[in-house]
Amino acid sequence: MFTMAELNTLCETYGIGRPMLTNSLLKSDAHAGYTLLTTEGQFVLVPVDPQRSLVAVGYEHQLIRYLAQHAFPVSEPFVTRYGTTVSLLSGQLYALFATADYTPYNPENPYHLHQAAQALALLHQLLDSYPQTILTCNQVHMLDSFGESARSIVTQLERSSSNIFRRSSSLQRSFDLLRQQICQLEGELHCRTSCQLPQGLIHACYTPAQLLFDHERLMAVTSFAKLTYAPRLYDLAYAMVHFAQVHARTQPHCENDPEVLRQFLSHYCALQALTNQELAELPLLLRPIWLLVGLEQLLRESIYLNMQQLLTNLKQLSAALDRLELYNGSLYEGFALEVSV
Repeated sequence: MFTMAELNTLCETYGIGRPMLTNSLLKSDAHAGYTLLTTEGQFVLVPVDPQRSLVAVGYEHQLIRYLAQHAFPVSEPFVTRYGTTVSLLSGQLYALFATADYTPYNPENPYHLHQAAQALALLHQLLDSYPQTILTCNQVHMLDSFGESARSIVTQLERSSSNIFRRSSSLQRSFDLLRQQICQLEGELHCRTSCQLPQGLIHACYTPAQLLFDHERLMAVTSFAKLTYAPRLYDLAYAMVHFAQVHARTQPHCENDPEVLRQFLSHYCALQALTNQELAELPLLLRPIWLLVGLEQLLRESIYLNMQQLLTNLKQLSAALDRLELYNGSLYEGFALEVSV
C-alpha cells in the first residue's frame, strides 16, 4: 500500500525508529487502521476522514490530550517533529497511536458494562469543565431529524426488498407498522422540553465498538470524531440503547433486557447525577433512539438477509418498541429509585 520510502519518512517524522523490512503494515483488528511494525515497537496508523478539516481534527486531538491529562482512558496521538498530529501518506492523512493487545467490549463480562457506564459519566464531567470552545463541533443531533431519518431508512429497505423479493403483503404490513410507530414517536418528541435539559459538549457516538479493554479494565475510548453540542441526556440514552442492543444480539435470552438499561444507568449515576427533568425525559428518548439505531443496523444487514429473515427482524424491531413503551412507566420509577438511593 505504501512504499518503503514513504514509511521511512513517516517513521523519521515521528521519531519511531525504522519500518521493518518485511510485514511492516498489517490490518489492525482493534482499530480502523493499520498496525505499523518498526524497530522501536508497534504502532497504529488511523486514517483521517477526508471530509473532516484539519482544524476539526486538531480540536479532537487537543481534547484527547486534555482527557489524558485528567486520567481519562484514551489513546493519545503522537506528535510529529513539526508539532502536528497528522501526516500525509499516499494522498491520505493519518494519525499515529501507540498500540497494545487490548480486546473489544465483551457483553458477557459484567465489569465491562460497569466500566463503560462510569467512563461516560466521567467523560461528561470532563467535557463540562473543558476550558476551550470547539468551534467545529456539530450543532445537530440525530434526534433533531429523527422522523426524516427513520422514514428514509424504511423507504430504502422497502425499495431494496421490492427489487429482490416478490411482492409480499406481510412485508408491506411490517413497513406500514414501522411508519405508524415513527409518526407516534415523532409526535412524542415534539412534546418534549429539550431546551430545559442541561446542554454541553457530548461524545455523540459512545458505543461498545469505541471501547478497548485489558481484561476487566477499560483502557481506551478510541474516537471523538463526532463531538456535538446537545443535551448530555442524548448521549446517555444513545449509549444505553447501543449497549442494550449489543447484549440482545449476543445473548438472545436477554433480548431488549431492561436490566441492561437499568444497570448502565445505575453505574452512570453513581458518578454523575441526573436532574429531575432528565429523569422524566430519559424514558421518552429510548424508543426513538432504539428504532433509529435498529433501522440503521437492519439497513446494513439487509443485503445478507432473505425475505423471511428480513420480515422476522422487522417484526422484532416493532415488538421491541412496544415492549419499551409498556416498560416506560416502571422504567422511570426504577431510575428514580436508583438515583435517590
